[in-house]
Amino acid sequence: MSKIVKLTAIFLIFLFPVDIFAQESANKVIKAEKLWKGSAEGGSTIVRGNTHQESTYGKGNVEYKKDKLTNLFKTRLENTKTNKVRVKERYDLNNRWRHNYNKKDFALFEIEYVDDRYGGYDYRVSESLGYGRNFVDNEGFSVSGRTSIGSRQSKFIDGDREESLLVRIGGDLDWKIKEGVEFKQHIDISFDQDTEITRSDTSVKIRMKSISDSLYFTLSYFLERKSNVPSPEIKNTDSTLMLMFGYDF
Repeated sequence: MSKIVKLTAIFLIFLFPVDIFAQESANKVIKAEKLWKGSAEGGSTIVRGNTHQESTYGKGNVEYKKDKLTNLFKTRLENTKTNKVRVKERYDLNNRWRHNYNKKDFALFEIEYVDDRYGGYDYRVSESLGYGRNFVDNEGFSVSGRTSIGSRQSKFIDGDREESLLVRIGGDLDWKIKEGVEFKQHIDISFDQDTEITRSDTSVKIRMKSISDSLYFTLSYFLERKSNVPSPEIKNTDSTLMLMFGYDF
């Protein structure tokens, strides 16, 4: 966990644009704070009887937007124990910085860290630089795509290391179906010299308006497929269906 804490601190440094620390008056600080928004989601399942199982999962993001600059930090975790034996543990950290040239086109720089030792990796780290486009950007419906190139450094659970050129493409769809109900679809595909990794994150978000506009619950389905896995004992496809409660801030 200490490695996760250190990496989180590194990502948070990227989160904070320099100009926030250069504010000279309280009024400017207050104004800057309004440029931030985010959400936190979490859930857990506990099974007792012939089988004891405990699962914890969560997601979160923080976004800063000012003028032509946008910075989005996302995190995700899964942890499962069966009969007191850990069978799954995964942590994802992703930070994407983008410069918006206009309402349609933007440049991006993305850094990602994935700790998935039960998927065969001690860690995967990638950095990529690229271009994106907003194909549709309405208040209730948006579609965007992106492509980038960079590198990926991997350490496998057997201790072997690998560094390779990385090509990455992805897309995002956000649809406000009606007041208080939102659908989101995020797809990311990355290629290096040996492995193609495809990830899909689909969710439906329903706000608890009778209690608070900030509270909601979400049904989320995450799928990851690797064309090659480090060991024949490891399956190349992982999927998780999660029901979580969340809070927007």
